[in-house]
Amino acid sequence: MEQDCSVDVSSSCTDIAPFRFEPRCAPEAASNLVSQGCPVEADAVDDDENVHERVGHTRWCLCANCISSPREVECFCCHESAAAKAKFEDGMRCILEHPDLEAVVLRRAVLEVAMMAIQEFQGNTDPWNNRSMRLVAYRHWTWWIHGKLGRRQRKVIPACVVAAIRKKYPEADPAAYRGFEEAAEDDADDFWPG
Repeated sequence: MEQDCSVDVSSSCTDIAPFRFEPRCAPEAASNLVSQGCPVEADAVDDDENVHERVGHTRWCLCANCISSPREVECFCCHESAAAKAKFEDGMRCILEHPDLEAVVLRRAVLEVAMMAIQEFQGNTDPWNNRSMRLVAYRHWTWWIHGKLGRRQRKVIPACVVAAIRKKYPEADPAAYRGFEEAAEDDADDFWPG
C-alpha cells in the first residue's frame, strides 16, 4: 500500500515572515548597552509606542545626547548614521565624543575663516551672528562626515550634533531655529559653487 507523502505548502508558507521573532530591546536597555560601549542597531530598539513615532520624546536616541524635535525627520541619532558610525572610535557612545568634532565643527576661529571665504565668494558683507555660525557649522559637519555632496544635496544632521551646535551658537528666540529643509530647485542659498 503506497502512501501519499506530498504536502500542499502553497498556502501555509505565504505567512512566513523571516526574523519575525527576533528579540527587540527596550529603549532603557539600549541606552544602558550603549553606555557600556556595546553597539546597538537602531532598528533593534522596541519603541513601546509606534516604532515610527519619534516626535515629543527622545526614547529613539541611543547616545543620550539627542534633543526632541517637532519634526520626525529631525529625530535622528548619530547611531543611525552609517557615515557617523564609521567615525566612532573605540568606546565612543556618541559622535560628540570624537576628538575632532570640536575643532572641525564647533571652533569659532575655524568657522570665522570659512565665513570669510563665503563672504568673498558671494561678495557680501553680512554681519556674522550665531545663525551664520550655525549654518557654517552644519556645513562643516556634513563635509566632515559625508564629504562633498554637491549642489542641493542635503543630509539630516543627528539631533545630538544639532543640539551641540545650537548650544554653542544659540538663538535668543528658540522659534527662530528653522530645522532641516529639503533643497528646492530654485534654492539660491547655497554657500559654495557646485
